[in-house]
Amino acid sequence: MGGYTHVAERRMVISPYGNPAAVGRAWRATPDPDRGRCSTMWRRPFLDFQVRAERAGYPALLLVSLLCLAIVVVPFLLLALIEATWVLVLALLSLVLAIAILSGGIAAALADREQ
Repeated sequence: MGGYTHVAERRMVISPYGNPAAVGRAWRATPDPDRGRCSTMWRRPFLDFQVRAERAGYPALLLVSLLCLAIVVVPFLLLALIEATWVLVLALLSLVLAIAILSGGIAAALADREQ
């Protein structure tokens, strides 16, 4: 049985296509041409929506408030019609979701856009 004794060795390289020179370039931030600053890994969907809506002339916080109101009212109307436990759980979860979305929208409205 023993003829093949070669053991393959693999190194774990954290870079594209095993190129170690690309590791240093992967973490180097490049300036964004639109903003004139380096982009980060953090996403800011509420702030991006707020800025785009204000540039288009829409009241962004009003739109977020209407969305949260719809998220809350629909399950509570369903609760009034059905009166089941799963609808109560859905209504309470939608209330928590609406509070989270509204707090994110308010934080984006009050945020400093330069940061």
